[in-house]
Amino acid sequence: MGATRPTGRADAVAERLRALDRHAFVEFCAALWRVRGYETRRAGDRFVASRSDERLVVRPVSTGCVARVDAALRWRLRSDASVGGGGDDTVGNVDVVVAPADGEWASRLADRHDARFVGPDTLVDLLLYGVSRTDADALTDRFLGASTTTLLAEAEPRPGRDESRLATPTTLAAVVGVVCLVLAAGVAGVWGPVPAGSGGDAASTSPTGAEAEPSTGVDSSATSTPDSDGESEEPSAPRYPPGIGADSLDASVLARAHADAVSRQSYRLIVRQSDTDALDGDRRWDGVWQHAVVESEETWLYTVVGYESRANGSELVQYTLYTGGEFVYRRADTRNGTRYDRYPLRVDDYGVHTDRSRQYVRRYLSTTAVEVDRVSWRPDEHRVVATGRPRYVDGNVTNYTATAFVHESGFVSELTVEFTREAAADDDDRTASFRMEYAAVGDTETRPPGWYDEARSATAANATQE
Repeated sequence: MGATRPTGRADAVAERLRALDRHAFVEFCAALWRVRGYETRRAGDRFVASRSDERLVVRPVSTGCVARVDAALRWRLRSDASVGGGGDDTVGNVDVVVAPADGEWASRLADRHDARFVGPDTLVDLLLYGVSRTDADALTDRFLGASTTTLLAEAEPRPGRDESRLATPTTLAAVVGVVCLVLAAGVAGVWGPVPAGSGGDAASTSPTGAEAEPSTGVDSSATSTPDSDGESEEPSAPRYPPGIGADSLDASVLARAHADAVSRQSYRLIVRQSDTDALDGDRRWDGVWQHAVVESEETWLYTVVGYESRANGSELVQYTLYTGGEFVYRRADTRNGTRYDRYPLRVDDYGVHTDRSRQYVRRYLSTTAVEVDRVSWRPDEHRVVATGRPRYVDGNVTNYTATAFVHESGFVSELTVEFTREAAADDDDRTASFRMEYAAVGDTETRPPGWYDEARSATAANATQE
């Protein structure tokens, strides 16, 4: 999937995590899962993380107990003891093993439990992506004694380390597995479509081919070659995503390029909003969580849980949609019980989730000021920071900042927005926020929910809503 993540940025965080004792490390991991939306229950040297119908047993292993765990594991492997026997702390049903250091001992422990391994790089991904900066700072301040900004600033390259190492397909597949667990039905790191020439099917995974709208006049296949005197030609000019320049942004062009890129992919899309308007403009969310599991434009599962702002308070809204191609089935949980509806699926230029993300990109990145750069921890993407006055956000707005990470194809893997909504004289100003992020791009399948058969039966005799 073409993601390149420098491992050096995890060093400062991992070094501090390795200094935690056993109890503190378990508490840190449990707190990390909680800020990602899970309820946690401590169970000795591990904890149980629950959310909706997901249940994970997570086993954090600090470096302070490495020798003991390693020795116990070696003895069990030599004696061919059963997983269910004995009384040491390596025994039990474990889904995820977390450690602040890579090593054979950690891999053996994960293999022993048939569990997924979360090492320092993935652990830092869980801390930096899919968590608000406020929550991440509170977590690192409490356990590590520094903000995330400070920790990233400390992440200098280590001598002898290959900072340009590419993530292998095997590594990415393992990370995607952890990602799918940590979202409501899986959430964590973010990857973009495979760039042309990376060895995948460029026509189906990246809009940088013949269909793509070029972002500059530079041929992306052009490379510098030595001339007759042995000197290199001038390097090619930087290539920016569609709609993006060195200090400019056409959000409409970028939004369409993003839609073109993501419409050919399977993915998980997570959206969180607080005190922001819904796309239809008819309502405002006090807070909402939306999760789309998209296999294709015709097959997807979409869940919404949130509170809609009303004149006299907030009203709980929760519903789930599923389609396998012909009809969209809707389950809504209301005060009067569960209700099922269905209506025909329509796919116009884009599917519903692709079009939603296109509108989000256009709405939140259309501002009066923009900065474009690259950051060391995400070298395969451009960072776009839009400030000033937003064109499509209503009301008196100040302190507006929208930050997007954009692949060369135009794929916006992550979009985070924060601003202050100024209130009337008698009310307090409110901080509004929006976050959109993708996970498991190109590696997502959608299964019918457990209520699918019941929904089909309940709606079979009803006239289809046209």
